[in-house]
Formats: sequence, structure tokens, C-alpha cells
Amino acid sequence: HGEPFEFILGGGSVVEAWNVGVAAMLPGETCELLADASLAYGEEGLGDEVPPGAAMRFRIQLLGSDIASEAAAPDSKDADGDSDEQRLCRAQGAKESGNRMLKEGSPADARAAYAEALAALRGMRGTDIELSKARNA
Repeated sequence: HGEPFEFILGGGSVVEAWNVGVAAMLPGETCELLADASLAYGEEGLGDEVPPGAAMRFRIQLLGSDIASEAAAPDSKDADGDSDEQRLCRAQGAKESGNRMLKEGSPADARAAYAEALAALRGMRGTDIELSKARNA
């Protein structure tokens, strides 16, 4: 809530929307994450703070990152044989295209670009969206 904190991608200390969003961010970048319940607190919610099945909106700024610990871990590969690094580059490119399209007044095209970015991140170490959806189903 407005205070900087540290977390490990995929470590279980933040909602899955943060794992996905932060994985595609660069240090210093600010973004707004809109997450349905499957990427937030699920159908169970979070006590009195978040009702069951709630969509969430987060505005975050990535102050920095320490990727040294992740560099030692082997990359996972997708069905096409692309490494996590290649997938992350693809996702960042699609996200930047979406940002540009949104600024140009093409929200439908921007949404498609953001969907492409999300698809590139699916199944990546620390961003297993499908597993999260299965847990929340």
C-alpha cells in the first residue's frame, strides 16, 4: 500500500497477476495491472479485505530487480523451444506495441497486443497462469 517491498517471482508471496506483470516490466517502469479473480485472490477472496471472486486493480512501479539468483536456474522451454529469455523479450515487445497502440487511440489493437504478451509468458517459470487458474477453479 504505497510502501516498497521485495518479493521473489513465483515465490508465493504475491498474487499471480504480480508475477506476470512484473516479469514483463523494466526497472523504473510503472504499470496498472487489471486482474480477474483467477490471477488475484480467487473465489475465496481475502477475508474482509477482498470479497470472493473480486477483480483487482493494482498500480505498481518496479524500483529495481535482482536477477542474479534467477540467472543460475535453467530456463524452461515452451512448445516451440523458446527459452524464458526469448519469451520475455517477445512479451516485452508485444507490451510496448500495446502501449503505443493505446496511446494512438486503438484500444482493441492494444488489447490484442497485451494478450500476445500474456500468451508469451504462460507457463514461464514463476508465471504459471494455467496452474493458478486450476487452483482457483
